[in-house]
Amino acid sequence: MKIFLPHHESTEELGYQLGKRVLMRPTWGKNIFLFGDIGSGKTTLLKGFSRGLQIDSHINSPTFSLVAEYPIPKNPMGLTIFSHLDIFRVDEESPLGLPEISEKLEDPSLVFALEWAEKFPKDSFSESRIEIHLSPEKTNMGRNAEVLFFDPGVPNDEVIRELLDEYATPLHIKKHTATVTKLATSIADAFIQQKYPVNIQLVRAAGLLHHLLWICEEKDLDRSNLSKTLNDEAWEKLQQYYTKCKTLNHAEAACTFLHKRGFFSTGDVIANYNGPAIFYPLSREEQCLYLANCYVWGNHITPLHERLRASPEKSGIPRDETIKNALLALEKDVSKRVHMTPEEIIQMGEEA
Repeated sequence: MKIFLPHHESTEELGYQLGKRVLMRPTWGKNIFLFGDIGSGKTTLLKGFSRGLQIDSHINSPTFSLVAEYPIPKNPMGLTIFSHLDIFRVDEESPLGLPEISEKLEDPSLVFALEWAEKFPKDSFSESRIEIHLSPEKTNMGRNAEVLFFDPGVPNDEVIRELLDEYATPLHIKKHTATVTKLATSIADAFIQQKYPVNIQLVRAAGLLHHLLWICEEKDLDRSNLSKTLNDEAWEKLQQYYTKCKTLNHAEAACTFLHKRGFFSTGDVIANYNGPAIFYPLSREEQCLYLANCYVWGNHITPLHERLRASPEKSGIPRDETIKNALLALEKDVSKRVHMTPEEIIQMGEEA
């Protein structure tokens, strides 16, 4: 994602939102690599980042001490230390070397941020990481920021196609997930336009795969409904899947399956895209998919209030005032943050 940051406050706010994301979902990437020349805003961003981690201490760049560490307040994710490194002055005689930095990258309880990442060997970067490239805008006082999410928990397009083929996903389900994905990624882009850090590729993967385990809720498995012709061996394998998971919720089953394949963040988003997850804090990526799924009825984008008026049998939403109010609160919160009315969000999805 590329955004323009007009002043120090917006740079710090981007860091704050990233810190909140890391604190909520550290397994999606908690190692931060910052690129940029002197005065590009690296330390300013990390001041906001530390606030997002709920750290009260004042943050300064450890240019001479090389590393500064701050305790993270008690949290359910088990994060204990924010380790802030500045390797601008690191040389062969420095006490901080590659082994020490690599050890920090692998510590599951430690949040890591490295200034002057361009001086660090690229082949030593952690596989799961967030890169932030900062550069001053030549025509005014602001700066440009590019945030890159490197997350092995997000499958690429080829793998997504292979997974959908493995489960012979029917055409009508593919059409539904395509519509949900189109709207969810449009909402994600709207968040990005307002300078919220969102991994749009994660939203896309979760959108396309959120009905991967469609067989869970089928009353009968009909070979004629499949999107591709299966040979007898593949059909038998699909029947075995069906026997194992036909009593499960499709989202939970998909999450479990994707976790076993190593796609943890994608499974997490899918696990939280419907049902009781609405009563818990959701990441921006999860908000995108949850709201998009509420708007999409079959293959059509429908206003939430219309879907809520329909019977539970038709809408798929329980007639429960608590759930209804929570869904409307989610819609209101997203609308406020992206500076769009629900009608404008729907129109954006239809035009995407």
